[in-house]
Amino acid sequence: MEIFEGYVESIAREAIEQDEFEELVGAGMPIDLTACFETPTELRVAYSALRNSDMIPREIELAQDFGALQQVRETTRSEDDGISISGKIRDLQAK
Repeated sequence: MEIFEGYVESIAREAIEQDEFEELVGAGMPIDLTACFETPTELRVAYSALRNSDMIPREIELAQDFGALQQVRETTRSEDDGISISGKIRDLQAK
């Protein structure tokens, strides 16, 4: 583990020397980790694993689909298309 930490530290030092961190959002501001430490460790590990593997929880995926369908419904001019989209929205809501 010490070898890995040393390697990571050397990469970070090199990035700092090359000012690669200067353009980051919130650079120079303190990081508020309150919410992180209020979340149970098991959930933090699970969320981290999902995020690192580009997995999206099903409820988030459904919410994204729902929002996209609502936008399409708002811009459609065809009554038949609007009815069809409304049916798809109801199906998503049921899920």
